[in-house]
Amino acid sequence: MLHLVVARDDAERRAVLNAIGPVWDGNEVWLITAAGALFAAFPLVYATVFSGFYLATMFLLGALILRAISIEFRSKETARLWRLGWDVGFSGASALATLLFVSPWATFSAGCRSTPTVPIAAVSADCSIRSRSPSAC
Repeated sequence: MLHLVVARDDAERRAVLNAIGPVWDGNEVWLITAAGALFAAFPLVYATVFSGFYLATMFLLGALILRAISIEFRSKETARLWRLGWDVGFSGASALATLLFVSPWATFSAGCRSTPTVPIAAVSADCSIRSRSPSAC
């Protein structure tokens, strides 16, 4: 997210991306493993969370894919505009992924809950749009 601010020139940005690379590849594996483990251990929680936050989850996957593509494609061309475009894509995808990782956690922390008759998407929309107090959820 701070990629454009921390590194001022092309060589520094490449150094920052080289530092992120091995850690990022490991995090991709852990995200997939965590989703699979949640499905295996708690299928009801998996179904509730992923169906309630379906749109956010799809945008999160898109942001993570754009982030990975930005790291890989940035070095394919030497044109300044090409690299700047992928740098902006990387920073934007990082900011979006951060926001989308926090949104389900914030919804549950506010006290919103799901019931068998009211799906989590309706409850979370009610908490974030119509009411400001968690007790109303």
